[in-house]
Amino acid sequence: MDTIMDKLMDNLKSFIPNWLAPTATYLYLLSMLLIFPLFNTEKMFHLYLDKRNFFLVSSIVYLCCILPQILIALYDWGNDMTMPKKPDIIFALVLLAALTISTLFSRNVTSTFFEMSSRTISGLCFLVILAVFFAVRQYGRLDKLLLWTWLAGSSAIYICGIFCACGINFFNIQDGLDAGQVRMYLTPMSNINYTACYVCIMLPPIMALYMLCKETFTQKICGAHLYLGFMFTLFIKTDSSTIAIIFGILLLGYFALESEQWADRYTQITGIYLGAKFTICILRLLFGDKIHPFHGTGALVLDYRVLLCEILCYLAFFLAWKRNQNIIWKKLAAARKTLAIIALAAAGAGIACILFANINAANLSKGSFWHNLVLTDATFNERGYVWRRTASAVKEEPLIRKLLGNGLNSYENVMRIMHKLPADSTYADPHNEILQMTTDMGLLGLIGYFGILLSTLIKGLRNWKNNAFYIISVLTLPIYLVQALVNEYSIYTLPFLFIFLALINGKSIDMIK
Repeated sequence: MDTIMDKLMDNLKSFIPNWLAPTATYLYLLSMLLIFPLFNTEKMFHLYLDKRNFFLVSSIVYLCCILPQILIALYDWGNDMTMPKKPDIIFALVLLAALTISTLFSRNVTSTFFEMSSRTISGLCFLVILAVFFAVRQYGRLDKLLLWTWLAGSSAIYICGIFCACGINFFNIQDGLDAGQVRMYLTPMSNINYTACYVCIMLPPIMALYMLCKETFTQKICGAHLYLGFMFTLFIKTDSSTIAIIFGILLLGYFALESEQWADRYTQITGIYLGAKFTICILRLLFGDKIHPFHGTGALVLDYRVLLCEILCYLAFFLAWKRNQNIIWKKLAAARKTLAIIALAAAGAGIACILFANINAANLSKGSFWHNLVLTDATFNERGYVWRRTASAVKEEPLIRKLLGNGLNSYENVMRIMHKLPADSTYADPHNEILQMTTDMGLLGLIGYFGILLSTLIKGLRNWKNNAFYIISVLTLPIYLVQALVNEYSIYTLPFLFIFLALINGKSIDMIK
């Protein structure tokens, strides 16, 4: 039997042209990076159905095109079961198992697997996303055309969002929206929460590429893209994306000190960021009340006094840098590890203080410093309300549900059954990917999902000095994880995340040393 199968597979391999799978993957990636973000059939209405339908149709066509290669790969993989597997592959298989088990043991298998709303994702879509991950990981390649497509698709989203944020109904995309929706729906990537998630996946790799690229023209194009991206990040007025991108700029500074040229590029990136902020201040003067008021973190970073102080400090540093670039770089590079240790210690101390305050919340007086660190219903734009109730629900669930979850799309129903949310609640997710995965697929899914992210991050940390392009993953994944604390995975952005993970873990990075 094995001999017959071997002959069949050998015949299949000789029959299939070598270019089919890479070409089909390339065309698929082009469509996902350029068409998928912009695709809509009725402006801002039914966007989740538009995204679902486009993704499923294009992905299933793509997978069917490379089905013979998939069968061959599965057969070869079965014959090499004893060979060690890459960590991301192992965690992806764990996630696949978690998806399967949580779906089969969900309260409504049909609803879990096929149905979805604007704030959820179906099991079918998640399954196809994982299939695409395995395929793109094997056959996906990064090149200049794919980079241009990446820049074009996301730039179009940024430009659309900037115009709409300034009160200009770009291409009439906001027709039919009421006054309350206009400031929430700025692009075909749905509301600002999903747009924040999108920008935290798509912008950081370009930040790293600007620092790493050797061609002047590519650097200029990436610079223009960063200018739009930084403006867009502030204009969507989400604290999560603003904090995450600022964190990313600071994190990139650590790697920039590896070489004098990178450090010089980094000063340019910070200049672009300040230029984007200055432009927004000018636009606020020009458009006045048409621009919705900034609040929270956005209001702080765009405060005229803060901006003026930043510009003066930047100019002073820039002038000193131009005069004594080599000396300043050497001193900063020598202090890099010390600064990193201090930053990590401060972050660890902050996390420990927050945990201490919340564990001992009942014993803290309201006027104490520690009480300010306690999670309340009003925390982070009232996300604390749903976080606290979700955590309570997870704590009270049976052990089997803690381990295996309730299935996708079941969050709202489970929370109501457990009387954690009122009947008229509009919460369809907990606005936190850790809690979302825990309720969807339990501990097993949590291990698989974050295992892929963290194993990819660790791989980048181990290899970035040998291949600088791993900085792309080391920069992007922490930024994504920061915003994931207050947002949720969805059909709008999850395909991009797994395509990114597939390219980073595949052969693309090794090809662009």
